[in-house]
Formats: sequence, structure tokens, C-alpha cells
Amino acid sequence: MVVVGGGMAGLMCAERLKRAGMSVILLEKDFCGAAASGKSSGFITPVSEIDLSILIKDCGLEKAKKLWSFVNKGGALIRGNIKNYNIDCNYIAQDSLYIA
Repeated sequence: MVVVGGGMAGLMCAERLKRAGMSVILLEKDFCGAAASGKSSGFITPVSEIDLSILIKDCGLEKAKKLWSFVNKGGALIRGNIKNYNIDCNYIAQDSLYIA
């Protein structure tokens, strides 16, 4: 399996495929995290880019909960990989309060 791009999405995809027993090649033209992932200022936030109230209004309560949970699980997977693979990346967990 070939994964093109070494940003957060590509790295997570490659890791999941590898864990599923596949042989994986990751292609990145610069270095992992060099493009859009690197330009995000390195923030991994536990919130969606869409307010929860808007998700509820547009999608209904149950779908909004699923989307919100999906976003939170992504952050947890990234934190887990940093810890499990002992990645030296200056990751610092921060508490935050999101006020709409």
C-alpha cells in the first residue's frame, strides 16, 4: 500500500494500515509535517472547526455527537502515537476551555 503525503492524515493512515498488517510505503516530497500540517502552528485541538451548536442545528443531536466524538478520537490517536512510538516532537498537552 502506498500513502502519498506525510502530514498528520498521511502519517495516521500509514500507521493504521501498518497496524492492520499491510506493507506500507509513505511518500513525502519534503519531510513529514512540512506542508499543511506544519503550517497549522502545530496545534492539535480537541474541538471541531464548527461550533457544537451549529453541528446540532445542521445535523441533529445524534449526528453532532458522533462528529464531535470523531474529532476527539483523532486527537487521542495522535497523542497515543507520540507516546507509543516515543516521537520527539515537543508535544505539550494543554487544558483548554472553548466558549461559544
